[in-house]
Amino acid sequence: MRGRAGFTVNDPLALNEITPGFAAGTSLPIPAEAVRLSYLVSALNAPVNGRNATVMLALTQGGGWHLAAVRDGDTDAAYAGRATVGTLVFNEPQIRGWYQLKLTTVEPLNDQARQGLDGRSSVSLSDYQKLLKARYADKLPGSEYDTTGLSGGYGPVATTENTSSSTPALVGGSSAALALAGGVFALRRRRNTGA
Repeated sequence: MRGRAGFTVNDPLALNEITPGFAAGTSLPIPAEAVRLSYLVSALNAPVNGRNATVMLALTQGGGWHLAAVRDGDTDAAYAGRATVGTLVFNEPQIRGWYQLKLTTVEPLNDQARQGLDGRSSVSLSDYQKLLKARYADKLPGSEYDTTGLSGGYGPVATTENTSSSTPALVGGSSAALALAGGVFALRRRRNTGA
């Protein structure tokens, strides 16, 4: 019998994504309506088979969190960890753009986000909404683009309102996935010995 593949994860961080209403231009350009929590993410505290991986947790209907995915690399956790007191970090999943929101100013954190802001170093949340509306308004769920099968339409990978404990775990091509395939997947949350 194979040994147990055990490792610990770092403290989970919020992975926020833009909301469909904000992208459609139907929500107000305020932080509470622009982004929402999609997942908690946590990078493994040590590589598995020489590769980094990130665990993604989704909200279970009725409360609590469940394993939703294991992604290769630690990009999600690295960017989510850049949030500070008074700022919010969020993802525009369609372009893999990462942004930081400071009050009502959006700043890019990676090249994809800079391209998403047309090369600008920052824009107002209202101007960012206009850019999103131009990119996605005709691709939202129910649009012709969506219903004709040209794409999956716009939408976060998961929502906190309608996920359930029966949602299957999605495992990407990471070394952590190999550990899953090889036997028992043991997650132990690292105890925080600090404050």
